[in-house]
Amino acid sequence: MLFIEELNKKLHDRKTFDCGLADVNEFLKKRASQQALQSVNRTWVALSDDVVGGPQTQIVGFYTLTNCTVAHTEIPGNYPHYPLPAFKLAWLGVHTDYQRTPKRVGEELLIEALLQSWNLYTHTQLGVALVVDPLTQKSEDFFRKYDFQGIGQSFHGNETLYLPMEKIRQIIETDLLLGAQNKFGSKAEAQRWLDTPDDLFGGLTPRKMIDEVGGVRALEEVLYHS
Repeated sequence: MLFIEELNKKLHDRKTFDCGLADVNEFLKKRASQQALQSVNRTWVALSDDVVGGPQTQIVGFYTLTNCTVAHTEIPGNYPHYPLPAFKLAWLGVHTDYQRTPKRVGEELLIEALLQSWNLYTHTQLGVALVVDPLTQKSEDFFRKYDFQGIGQSFHGNETLYLPMEKIRQIIETDLLLGAQNKFGSKAEAQRWLDTPDDLFGGLTPRKMIDEVGGVRALEEVLYHS
């Protein structure tokens, strides 16, 4: 099991983190905390239940979100002809000890990054996509598995990718349906739960709750912690 929380340099051991990419390691060790204080970006770290404890906890992986803009010509849609607000997955790294293991840390961190992006979107209603600059071909292939598409420009020899907010919503809904199916025993019951108004959510259906501020976290609480 992984615990994901915002980076705290007093609690999390940044110095021993190694994902195999020097630029990624250096960001976490030297710049992540400072840039968070400057409101440039925010970083979340993954901790494993078998390493939690002690004066500083080993970081299994991390991701960093920030804001950016994209040109209206770079993504499809009837957008105004000026730079469009977007979110950016600026960094994502997994410790070498946890790469290619059953924990699937990279996938879990990406899903958490999508959830955080959606959470920010529900608060602001600003943002057309999540953008990422893969550092390696392997990274680019990883993001493309989740339907990230090319934006028409390159970064360090790899193509800059994006995932529209509506696609992020679809991924979140699919993930919630799987959780509901596990909880209620069948796909039919999961669909019924998703479309049934609930007093717990102020009379909204869980499907509608996805679009509310804090709605996805509230749904996860019901599915996984009750």
